[in-house]
Amino acid sequence: MLDRLDEDCRRLWSLIAFEELPYAEIARRMGITEGNVKVRALRCRGKAAEIARELVTSAFGERP
Repeated sequence: MLDRLDEDCRRLWSLIAFEELPYAEIARRMGITEGNVKVRALRCRGKAAEIARELVTSAFGERP
């Protein structure tokens, strides 16, 4: 599923979920503010949820 996210989301997701870095460190590494990390994380989670819904729908069909 991660391969369907854009590069920025994959990088952010990797730093949050796999490296378990705090937002302040992610901000430093990415050269953005901590607030921007939080906004991007929220947007990327939304994108991941949408992709997951699409995968479930394609595998099992629409819910009644």
